[in-house]
Amino acid sequence: MIPVGFISASAGGSFTPVTHTYNSGSGTENIPTGASLLVITSSAGGGGGSAGSGSGHPGGPGASQTKGNGTTTIAISSGDWGGSLFYNVGGIGPGAPSGILGPGSAGGDSTVSASLSSGSIVMTAHGGGGGTTTTTGSSGTSTGGDVNNTGGGGSGGAGGIVGVGGQDGNPGQISFAYT
Repeated sequence: MIPVGFISASAGGSFTPVTHTYNSGSGTENIPTGASLLVITSSAGGGGGSAGSGSGHPGGPGASQTKGNGTTTIAISSGDWGGSLFYNVGGIGPGAPSGILGPGSAGGDSTVSASLSSGSIVMTAHGGGGGTTTTTGSSGTSTGGDVNNTGGGGSGGAGGIVGVGGQDGNPGQISFAYT
């Protein structure tokens, strides 16, 4: 899969910092030659909204997380260059269909895994819960990041009425920033 985002800037050295961002799907991210540090940001899909008799309840937001932040980064060695990071971006949580009194569906989980010379990476941001006919969907949780947030990922879809249905949640996103 080709990254949807590509950010590059000159750092005055032999390696130009680059960020690859993915908004859907799964695949393999290859570590570029010359990279020495990595920051991974991951968010999960939001839950879909429910359909209620008056109005439904919104889906919950997906979780968000960061591995390697401003003061803590993932060290990349020359032995890691060309190596693989495996990712899966959490999809939308579908809203309740029109004409049906019922809940929305949970958003998809976003995951990243790899084995680097500095250690293993196993990150999971869980999708937000679908809205029910009586409550708002739960916020997703996350594990494996240096910073793990409840919610903060893809937003949940709005609740709807039976004739209209609930709205879909937003998809997750994963970014790999190399310096």
